[in-house]
Amino acid sequence: METQNEKSLKKIKTGAIIIMAGAGYLIMSNTLGAIAWNTMEVQEIFQRSEIPMQGFEKLLAYYIEICISMAVMGLLYLVGGFFLYRLQHWAARWLTYIAVISMIGGISLSIWVGSIISEFLHPMIAAIIMMIASSFELAPLIFMIWFLNRKSTQTILSAPSNSNEP
Repeated sequence: METQNEKSLKKIKTGAIIIMAGAGYLIMSNTLGAIAWNTMEVQEIFQRSEIPMQGFEKLLAYYIEICISMAVMGLLYLVGGFFLYRLQHWAARWLTYIAVISMIGGISLSIWVGSIISEFLHPMIAAIIMMIASSFELAPLIFMIWFLNRKSTQTILSAPSNSNEP
């Protein structure tokens, strides 16, 4: 029969694997998106210039920058997930900070996209759409922050055999 610590240890390692899988998806999808964008030479259509852009042209003008920043966030999550799997206490703090930064970036991007959508839709409808879309990003991040900072996780990560902080 497993003890409570063994169950918590398995939960932490499973959580770390899920974080690494999500990070891999972020890295792969955004890297491939940036490569496809450059390969198809679509970026020339949406280059930033003195000509005023409308609607989604504003968003697409910064597509490469968005892809690169998301791939970098994926790399940061991958590093944190790897060291969380190795039960490093600092990895939980690292992932918490990265999640907070992701939440701020996601909300900012949602507000920006919402302002673009509101050019085509009623602003209230655009706001509702963006709130629903943001919740799909925020819910897992909030859960991850809760999981990483709960008492049982912190107890396992703070054990003397796991305190190899850099």
